[in-house]
Amino acid sequence: MKNFLVEFQCHQCGAPVTIEETDRLFSCKYCRVRLYITPKDYYRYCLPFKSHPVEDIIFVPYWRFRGMSFLVKSFDIQNKVVDTSFLATDDTFLPASLGIRSQTLKLSFADPRTKATFLSPRISFQDAVSTFGVSIHETESAISSGSFFDRNFIKDAESKFGIPREEAALRFGASRDKTESAVSSERYFLRTFIGDTVSIIYLPVYMKGSAVYDAILNRPIAKLDARDVDHFRTPDKQRNWKIHFIPAQCPDCGWDLTGGKQSISLFCTNCDTAWQVHQGIFKKLSYSAVPSRDKKVVFLPFWRMEVQMSGLNLHSYADLVRFANLPRAIKKEWEKIGIFFWSPAFKLQPRMFLRLAKQMTIFQPSEEFKEEVPTSALHPVSLDSKDAFNSIMITLAHITKKKNRIFPLLPHVKMSLKNARLVYFPFTLQGTDFIQTQMQFSIQRNALRT
Repeated sequence: MKNFLVEFQCHQCGAPVTIEETDRLFSCKYCRVRLYITPKDYYRYCLPFKSHPVEDIIFVPYWRFRGMSFLVKSFDIQNKVVDTSFLATDDTFLPASLGIRSQTLKLSFADPRTKATFLSPRISFQDAVSTFGVSIHETESAISSGSFFDRNFIKDAESKFGIPREEAALRFGASRDKTESAVSSERYFLRTFIGDTVSIIYLPVYMKGSAVYDAILNRPIAKLDARDVDHFRTPDKQRNWKIHFIPAQCPDCGWDLTGGKQSISLFCTNCDTAWQVHQGIFKKLSYSAVPSRDKKVVFLPFWRMEVQMSGLNLHSYADLVRFANLPRAIKKEWEKIGIFFWSPAFKLQPRMFLRLAKQMTIFQPSEEFKEEVPTSALHPVSLDSKDAFNSIMITLAHITKKKNRIFPLLPHVKMSLKNARLVYFPFTLQGTDFIQTQMQFSIQRNALRT
């Protein structure tokens, strides 16, 4: 998936800067300052517009999701890489998706000081996913192509993608209730989205009389009744979502923090600490690394999670052996050994993500861990512990051999995260594969997503 570009000014010297949407750490080439970029809630961006007074612009919010989508259906797990957007308001006359505009136009960070009208996202991301979630698997690529952007997207869905007009209208042109009914007939047990990017993108429009115009193309989108005009122009009064720029320095010793530009976790090599931003400030992160004498290795990050669970009998290593139907004779002491769930902490193709999560969870690594920042290359941490926790149910669905019995139970399983630790494992690059020698498994180099 292609990252879109974001333009802004250096917070220190005001120089123009262009970064990719997934960049978190940047160094200004003019003043050399190193800053970590973080929002209060979500990253918010504006699509560019020309030849219209900013005071007349109305910014319409769209949820943008990029990541992995998993769907447990019958006796199968479907997976997909998703890059799509959903309208975040209940104004049904507006386009359902932004199409490819966010990928073809340079965006800018939304500035709450802008003298324009920002509409609030009246539909939460969770509600948007609930409405359109199953449809993502079937039509996301068509949406991302941009064919559904205009008001004739329902017609295009029929002529270009073979989707019956009534079905397209239910999925993308009707109200949330009707859309939900269109997808509710799909039988599935579990649906999970693991996102490396959830953000809000604002589409600029303006009013001319009672008509709504696209401020990018300067062409009409819809004509409103007088009652709808007042409702549509209701502004977002709480503009407390300014982007924060934090100096990338260790809070303990003042040393420069290191990490890839897309990493959500940074490290201090001076005092061997790890840090992650929480509510606008750096908080210390629990981490470990498996030591390696080989200086040519690459360390890949994984999340080790301890959870409290009800609804499935999974409390010990012996329970895990039975659950996965592993060819192992269960020892009595295994009944008292707790289990950890594991997940990659970096972007991967969905199928490889599932395979690694399954292998690590079944293997239950117990190597000697050290709280010491490795001197070899560190792969950036691009998935946080919350996303890793959300992947556990899919991992369980992938591990179990008794799918016809376990799948119907998954919606009723309750879990809470007790603790999560970031653990780095050394991998050796051999040809086109990264090899983990202790656990004897490999990752194709081209499976890593950036």
